[in-house]
Amino acid sequence: VDTHSHQEKLESFFLLQGKLKVILFSAEGEVEEIMILENKGDSSFVTKGRFHTVVALEPDTVVYEYKEDRYDEVKDKISAPCVPPENK
Repeated sequence: VDTHSHQEKLESFFLLQGKLKVILFSAEGEVEEIMILENKGDSSFVTKGRFHTVVALEPDTVVYEYKEDRYDEVKDKISAPCVPPENK
């Protein structure tokens, strides 16, 4: 997942199985925080406008991802200018 933000929506990740790394960045692209979700039920919350990415650290990692309201691909995801876009 490319580094991105959601300007108007909170995002949450809930680990169901496996292991997940959540990385939070400053607006300038500097890593500010790294969280490892490794126990079933671990969660991470990303505030509105915060650049972030996630990385599965184990095969078959399963995560429940929640965003406020419906997802709009055109408006909701703003890619960080400091990283290349994800493969589509």
